[in-house]
Amino acid sequence: MSNYEYIISSLPFLSADYKYREGEGFKDVVEEIRRDLSPSDSQTVDFLLEGFSDKLDADFYARALVHKNAYIREYFRFDLNLRNAKVRYLNGRLGRDSGTDVIDGKGDLWDEGLDIDLYRFQGGEFE
Repeated sequence: MSNYEYIISSLPFLSADYKYREGEGFKDVVEEIRRDLSPSDSQTVDFLLEGFSDKLDADFYARALVHKNAYIREYFRFDLNLRNAKVRYLNGRLGRDSGTDVIDGKGDLWDEGLDIDLYRFQGGEFE
């Protein structure tokens, strides 16, 4: 993103009471942003938006955690760890095995030795 600062400064200020312009929606705002992006950056946005699907699976996270963009890797590593923590909590409350439905980073889809628990919260900062 060679013109990152200009793209960010042109975005609307979003707040809890933000209203889209007449006839405008989320997709319109994304398309407005895309017009200033390189094809490579547009593909990164596509991947980021794919992460908001309600049908995420181990394959998506396997691709995300080895993505060429560091932000994508770090964001979805955090996202996966947070979702796994929620699943473990719910499993405990429901009396199920804590590992049920957890995406653990094991299997054919994952690189050897991929550590999805890389981030550990210590002293207010991620290591």
